[in-house]
Amino acid sequence: MGTFSDVNNTMSGNGRGDEAMFKLTELLINTAGWSLVDESDGSGGAITSAGPGANGYGNQDAYRVLAKPLTGVGAIANATEVGFQRGANDQSWKCRCFPTAGSSGGTNTLMPTSADQFHFANQLNTDTFQTVFGNLTSRYHVIVLDSAEGHGFNIILHNNGAASITSNGMVGMDPCEQAHPDDTHPWVFFANNIEPEGVALTGIGTHGIAFSHQPQATIQAFNFFELSDTSNTNQFPQGASQFTPSGDDPAMQAYYGRRGDVYKGRSTLWYWQGPIRSLGFMFTDAGQTNAYVAVGNMIARWNDTNTLIL
Repeated sequence: MGTFSDVNNTMSGNGRGDEAMFKLTELLINTAGWSLVDESDGSGGAITSAGPGANGYGNQDAYRVLAKPLTGVGAIANATEVGFQRGANDQSWKCRCFPTAGSSGGTNTLMPTSADQFHFANQLNTDTFQTVFGNLTSRYHVIVLDSAEGHGFNIILHNNGAASITSNGMVGMDPCEQAHPDDTHPWVFFANNIEPEGVALTGIGTHGIAFSHQPQATIQAFNFFELSDTSNTNQFPQGASQFTPSGDDPAMQAYYGRRGDVYKGRSTLWYWQGPIRSLGFMFTDAGQTNAYVAVGNMIARWNDTNTLIL
């Protein structure tokens, strides 16, 4: 397994959301095998920077739409695409997924659409700009999973020098392990700064949106559940993955589902912590240093190389 990453970034004068989204899309396109489907800098031009003006992502209505590779774990013969369009400022974004149909019809100021599209900012399936990034001076980190781990990604923001990420936001696509064998879209998408992934998760907060294979083919909101919530063997498979990072207490993989209703799958990006560590505490897994990092009461997949700089 492995990752592509661009971590420990500080803002270089552009909007923090503009820079984080530009870094994410560039990493997906240039190193992780994703393809660029459509883009506009808000005036029809290509996007080549995070800044404002011609060819920048830092303009109102600028957008990019990318298609996931059809290789590796989670390789499914469909046109899965994601799109991110900037609103009036760098905190405001539309975040769309095009699960199977493929997108079309983009203009200078309108992101493409598809018949089966859904929207995942703030766990709201509504076609509106949502506040995704906080307004504080932030450091940001971009992690992209390779084909062996299902082509997921994660943006993490936090205050420079601060041991928390409260209200600075996250954007991610989490490949689900142990999904239903007939689930043709085993990913959960999240984008929010209201209750960021990894902060004070209780199993009932806002976490992500995904295609729901059961009980019907619909778009549903999904929450995190601890292992203690997975006693219903018909709903949640047993045998959760457990590892003992750096010789510490065990951590457990998190599950996505809806209590009493639907099991979606087991997270690839996130583990539940045992003892709570401060932001940036690094974990070793199977001899691989810096494989995970403490984020709130969660452990997030990291890049196997760098330590997180506060």
